[in-house]
Amino acid sequence: MPIMPHGESEGATGVARRLKINLLLAGVVLVFESAGAWQGRSLSLFLDALHNVPDLLAFAAASFAVSATLRGVSSEYTYGLHRTEVLAGFANASLIGALGIGFAVAAAASWYSGAHPLGGSPSSVWILAVAVPTVVLRLGAVFTLRANPSTARDINLRSVRRHVWSDIAITSAVVLVGLVLTFRPALSWVDVAASLGLGLVLTAQSVPLFRDSYRLITDRMPEGISVERVRATALAVPGVQDVHDVHVWAICSNFTSLTAHVLLADVSVRESMGVITELRRRMADELRVDHAVFEVETGPPASEGRPVPPSAQPG
Repeated sequence: MPIMPHGESEGATGVARRLKINLLLAGVVLVFESAGAWQGRSLSLFLDALHNVPDLLAFAAASFAVSATLRGVSSEYTYGLHRTEVLAGFANASLIGALGIGFAVAAAASWYSGAHPLGGSPSSVWILAVAVPTVVLRLGAVFTLRANPSTARDINLRSVRRHVWSDIAITSAVVLVGLVLTFRPALSWVDVAASLGLGLVLTAQSVPLFRDSYRLITDRMPEGISVERVRATALAVPGVQDVHDVHVWAICSNFTSLTAHVLLADVSVRESMGVITELRRRMADELRVDHAVFEVETGPPASEGRPVPPSAQPG
């Protein structure tokens, strides 16, 4: 039987199923929009179509991560396969950044030359016939993701939801292009202008993805946590005299681990276990730490003559 640490199996089966549904929807939208963009000669619609490639990767990565959680940890992967999120994050950022830069350059070149890159004028009929149903499909994707139980462990699920909302905004901009061309067919330049703007937006979207992936791969302190907060939270537990050698890192964006040495007053083994249990509870409740390990030391507190370890000294 697979080991499900920290309650992560709660709702995981439903999450995996819904992610697979959204993976299928992204594939359908990719084919649907690509065909419509080619027939309608719309650069902005073509950009929106290719933007589904990172979507496919994001859904596939999230689905794989949840499936890996269902399989549990192993002797080789003692934390499971959560770090696959880092690889997916870098790949996703690279794809989105490349699409954004590529389409921005193509749109700028088209604007400069005056020639539409797909040849001829874009068709408002094709744009609207494809973009409007795509918005509906993506709203359905959001509804499906919101249906996940609140207790489910969402391995980059929140980022997937944000990504789908950004997709809806991009497709809505394409719908606006189609509406403008419906009433003013001569303004074919709006398709190129929208592509330039959307290309710049996608390029900007890739920056936080690169940043978040870098934070994870370098084991940087997770946002919202600091050594000072860990020490203050631990020292508030009765019986804890000192805290030092604190290490905090994120296995993935939603799984935080912590190790630390804690100095306890002279207490029994049973009492020390009670203190450790309370430390773990407070770390989970107040700092959202999923996996906390404490090494216990006993003896007089530093104020009674015990030297304070260098790692615990202020500054």
